[in-house]
Amino acid sequence: MYKVMLVDDEKLIVDGLECIIDWGKLGLEVACKAASGTEALEMFNKRNVEVIITDITMPNMDGLKLIEEIKKVNSKTKFIMLSGYDDFQYAKKAISIGVENYILKPINEEELEASLKMTVEKIKREKESPRFKNQEIETIKENIYNRWVTNKISGYELEERGFILELNLKYENYCAALIKLRNNKKRNCTMLLNIIKKRMKFDNIDFFKDFEDNIVILSGWNDSESSQEDFEQILVRIREYIKNELNEDVFITVGEVERFSWNAYKSYERAKKLQSYLLIYGFNKIINGASLLQRYNNPEHISKVNLEDFSKVLMKKDRNDLETYITEIFKRIEGNETFAPALVQDVAVTMMMIISRTMKELNIGHEYDYNSISRMVLSVCNMETLEEVTECIKEESLKALDIIDANSFKFSPVIQQIIDYIKHNFAKELSLKILADQFNINTSYLGQLFSKEVGISFSDYLNKIRNEKAKELLLNTNMKINEIAETIGYLDTSYFYKKFKKYYGVCPNTLRSSKNYFIS
Repeated sequence: MYKVMLVDDEKLIVDGLECIIDWGKLGLEVACKAASGTEALEMFNKRNVEVIITDITMPNMDGLKLIEEIKKVNSKTKFIMLSGYDDFQYAKKAISIGVENYILKPINEEELEASLKMTVEKIKREKESPRFKNQEIETIKENIYNRWVTNKISGYELEERGFILELNLKYENYCAALIKLRNNKKRNCTMLLNIIKKRMKFDNIDFFKDFEDNIVILSGWNDSESSQEDFEQILVRIREYIKNELNEDVFITVGEVERFSWNAYKSYERAKKLQSYLLIYGFNKIINGASLLQRYNNPEHISKVNLEDFSKVLMKKDRNDLETYITEIFKRIEGNETFAPALVQDVAVTMMMIISRTMKELNIGHEYDYNSISRMVLSVCNMETLEEVTECIKEESLKALDIIDANSFKFSPVIQQIIDYIKHNFAKELSLKILADQFNINTSYLGQLFSKEVGISFSDYLNKIRNEKAKELLLNTNMKINEIAETIGYLDTSYFYKKFKKYYGVCPNTLRSSKNYFIS
């Protein structure tokens, strides 16, 4: 654990700082607190600490003077400066004497935590290797870049920091790209970033690392068309250099061009979303939103295979329906000359991504991470027949269904009450209005809440319960069809026939006569 000293003449600020940060999680501990620069210097001489967070304006000795005095004793001590004064001179002075960041009050908790993370990493690096020149400014720059592209900095503060750190903020157009490494460890990412910065310098392009250890390339220009083409060529050069000279596999995604610096975050967000397409395209590709739109608008491509209902079928938790749906999806491809063989893999990968997304939305199935999905994709790509692919997707879907069943999520109290009521009273006349009146809830709201939590509409759920009971009676009793219809709540036998056939695909008589071939 690295030791931290908090310095501020306002006790509430010091106590607040101690409480809002999870110091242990960052590998830090608050060793001492001081109310003035003089007190802080005395404490430091008795008890050395690695990190000091200090206010600027304090009695007797201000924060700037404190930093100068402590650096005479230990030049490796790290400082984060706090100030309620919006003044360039303070910031310039703080940077000139060496601080990790300059944070305005009221304190942005996320910025402080990010600065502390970077500071800890810097301390670790310095213990392993010689100190880099100008590292203080680079650390601050990286933090500001990250806040810029995640839209967590005000326009005024961005302009102020840009003035001090000489950021490129005056261009008309901005575009962001993200580089993901196959070997995406922090050390590899940092090493590669330093190499790119050294070998590839451009006046209008900045390179930095985001908080997820992707390398971000941020370009700005005024002449939109020619400069955009130049940027695309630069990305090709970067890809080829990393792949051929550094022997690293990379995947590069490019956001749309955005007007003005305050919209640059939109380009970054788009590039970040496109990273999920690594599963489809693989490494050593450069993908942008325009190329994806063109590909998926091709009438001979995936637009002919509609997968919008796949997650809904999965959430219905009916194994037969799920297997039937998957079979039908791939039958649409079979024998169709307009489809390329790669479409089978694209559809399979898309279905796997939907499974993964559904499990994440339910906060279960944590084994569906990037590595496991990658292994599934590789397996699909090595399959030679459509039957093999179909069975693979069925197997993964049913496995997901088992996980969902084993982790059945709880409904809200009112929905749970209504579900229990339906299961015991399905033979009665039931409607959303009747249930809404009984449980004292708005009809429209109940319908929306029921569909959201259960995954299907109220009428579909009631129909499901009734037909499942009808199937049980058909296979296990000698009751007449009209008696079964009445028992489950259908007074009109012909209506029962219609609903039953729509649900199971066969008439009640057919099911009963063939019951030896059905599994209850």
